[in-house]
Amino acid sequence: MKLKVYQIQHDTDHRNLLFMNYERAMANGGVKPEEYKCVFNGYITAYNLEDLFTICNRPYERPPTYRGHSMTTSDIIVMEDEIQPDWTAFGATEEGKAFTQAAILVYEATMEVCNKDIDHMHGMYVDGLSDDSNSNRTMLYFHRKDRSDVPVDELKPFIMPIIKERASIIPSSVLEQYGWTQRNLELCIAERIANPVLKEYATQAVLADDYTIDAKAQEIVDEVSRVRSSAGTGKVPEHKYVPYVEKGAYFCDSFGFKKIDFDPSLAQEADGLRVLEIRPCKPPFETRVPDTLESWQKAVSKFGEPSLMEVTYPFDDNAVVVGNEEAKLNGMRGNRRLEGDVYCGQIFIVGDNNGEFCDLTDDQIKKYSDMFAEPEDISDEEIFNATGFTIMGFN
Repeated sequence: MKLKVYQIQHDTDHRNLLFMNYERAMANGGVKPEEYKCVFNGYITAYNLEDLFTICNRPYERPPTYRGHSMTTSDIIVMEDEIQPDWTAFGATEEGKAFTQAAILVYEATMEVCNKDIDHMHGMYVDGLSDDSNSNRTMLYFHRKDRSDVPVDELKPFIMPIIKERASIIPSSVLEQYGWTQRNLELCIAERIANPVLKEYATQAVLADDYTIDAKAQEIVDEVSRVRSSAGTGKVPEHKYVPYVEKGAYFCDSFGFKKIDFDPSLAQEADGLRVLEIRPCKPPFETRVPDTLESWQKAVSKFGEPSLMEVTYPFDDNAVVVGNEEAKLNGMRGNRRLEGDVYCGQIFIVGDNNGEFCDLTDDQIKKYSDMFAEPEDISDEEIFNATGFTIMGFN
């Protein structure tokens, strides 16, 4: 999601509100944007505001262009997109509690099946099913707020829809190659459920010819599956059960976040030159990068480490492209095609004034925003072919 992070600056903290909570701010005149400065403008992948807080407190996870202190009380997040599904809020509902506990049991049972019952099948599908079950189990554990056990009867409606969803990941054609059917796989998962009552319930349900799926539970499982599959694409599906964090400004409080009115135009701009940042699979956006070698090396890096930067001159004006010289070799994702070449990883368009970087003009911001507005799908094969290496053999 696209967002900005603002922090109070020491030289404007005339009310001593830096690191103070929401109640203290309200008691002393409220939140004033002019005391804040933008320290990050870009994209971060997270499930909710608590995830963002965690990422911004881990130097190795923070985006390379993040230039503030670790996120803390008094900081403000301005969400420019709707955030990915708030699993914490969903898990706090009655349906969410039951779904979460049932899903964890089924995911764990599925992992057991992958490791012990179908490990002889095609590795791509078995590993994919196991990895997907493990990652989703971990995510649900992490965002699970209510640790109390939900009554077994409330879990039962979710068990079969989730089992069927897990079993459907491996195509029937692959199962048939090994003499299996989807029903066989469903039965294996049912028999691996750790809770004995639910194990018996699910086993009998799979074996029954006239078993019916609970309609509401199926609806919830379908929605969770849609939300999960679309979370990384920015395509927000219609949602009824899994809520989203809305656009707007959020104050980082002692516990959680408070939604507030905040006018970013009154806050201080980030330090640095006015540039255009273009990330893989994202539209361009205007941001700022401090004009130092270290800042540029980190900006084009993969994990925030100093990297080799590369400057190219593909345009007919004084704009240049700054990228990572080793982007094609270190696995950075394909970004844009330009002048017969492929650019990988995040790239920046900045002005050049006789060998010194300078701000882009308004016209250049619009020109290159329009030029690169549409993200491009670039395969690994195309990236490999664009590396320029030739392997030769000798007798």
